[in-house]
Amino acid sequence: MMMSAARHRVHEPRSPDTARIVIIDHDPVFRVGLAQALRCSRHLRIVAHAANVAVGLVLVCDGSVDIVVLGLDAISTDSAGLISGVARHPTEVGVIVVSACEDPQHARAAFKAGARGFLLKRTVGDELVRLSMLFGQVVNMLRSSLQRVR
Repeated sequence: MMMSAARHRVHEPRSPDTARIVIIDHDPVFRVGLAQALRCSRHLRIVAHAANVAVGLVLVCDGSVDIVVLGLDAISTDSAGLISGVARHPTEVGVIVVSACEDPQHARAAFKAGARGFLLKRTVGDELVRLSMLFGQVVNMLRSSLQRVR
């Protein structure tokens, strides 16, 4: 069940083969459309979507999310700080930036800030499913390694 992060948090048990995603973008058509498109993948669970970063980050802080899909029109100092903060979060949350801006400098700035992926909004559906599956595999490998160390 998908909820708007502005009203509800969805706490679901972590499945080892499913990546939990929050979508943050100012455009409601993009947010809802992307969530609908990603529902077809058994490897993805859309936990919530939010129009602003503050609401979406609540889910990051409480450990309900594996991946943040962050819609950005430009990489500013504020957004770079946001990407960096989420990427360094103790729960190993991955940030995938989606943008309509096709300037390679925009993608470089996102990666420099700590994003694990950069997708153009016009290609995001198929690519996000592919990246999320890979990211989910990496998260599972890291969790397995940490459990063996303990």
